[in-house]
Amino acid sequence: MMFLEQIIVFSRDLMVDMDMLRTMIIPSRSCSQLHGILMEENNYTNILFGVKIVKFKYAIVDDNSERVIGYCMDIQGISFDQKGLLQECVTEGFLPCESDLSKNEPVHNVILAVVNDQRNILGGYYCSLAKPFSVQVPDHFILHFRSEDGPTLRELQLWECFRTGNLNKGSWCEFDYQEKIEWLHLVRQHAALRVDVSQGVYTINCKHITDKASFYIELGEAINGAGGYYGSCLDSLEDCLYGGFGALPPYKLVWDGFDKLMGCSKDQSSSPEDGNPMTLQAYIQEAMKLLEKYGVSNEKV
Repeated sequence: MMFLEQIIVFSRDLMVDMDMLRTMIIPSRSCSQLHGILMEENNYTNILFGVKIVKFKYAIVDDNSERVIGYCMDIQGISFDQKGLLQECVTEGFLPCESDLSKNEPVHNVILAVVNDQRNILGGYYCSLAKPFSVQVPDHFILHFRSEDGPTLRELQLWECFRTGNLNKGSWCEFDYQEKIEWLHLVRQHAALRVDVSQGVYTINCKHITDKASFYIELGEAINGAGGYYGSCLDSLEDCLYGGFGALPPYKLVWDGFDKLMGCSKDQSSSPEDGNPMTLQAYIQEAMKLLEKYGVSNEKV
């Protein structure tokens, strides 16, 4: 893969591999010329060779030390399971960082971290390395995802909403059921521990709830805003009620349009593509009982 007539964006923590850059930058620039330009730029930033910006989409983070090993421009899927979840991938356009990784402790497990243009980590996936290393950082990685934890290709595409900050409440409403499942998985990976607020009042828009997935997406947005997370099943909802996810009981949850939701969901499955026999109405009632158990006041309007 050639990256011609592009801008390469560096920072001081990146180790510049001149052989790699030779394949990424227009041939009219020799490596010696490039090195001279780099030395003139204090922060190794904004080196212009054309009009297109090359952006790093991911960071590779050592799971043990939490040190960033390097950044890559993209990943390429190698294998998928029957559900379309990524099982194995290879990094593309990888550049290592200067790192003080222990030479005595091989790196076996990493996090494939999604980053924005400022290289802030937005979320990530736990992976194991096909070939652990200890001293020499390789020029690429083959990553194995944990069972049931890998993303789909569509989920990886949806991360662009978080990278660009183009998030609005309800932007997922036109998704089909599978896309909502992928969005819910994504916001779970994106969720970070938040400062808990008690005695708050949150409004859940019932018109957006058509299945179990949309219920949890809407609940997450009601409490934590666009792209927010507050559980993805009854067990994880209970985990959130213990704290660390933005709202700690007691608080009030206002169900806007509750009667209409209950009226139109009597024969509607909570998980239409999973063959779940429980109706959406019954599932919502179970969730409300759990919320009330932990001190949440449900107000139906």
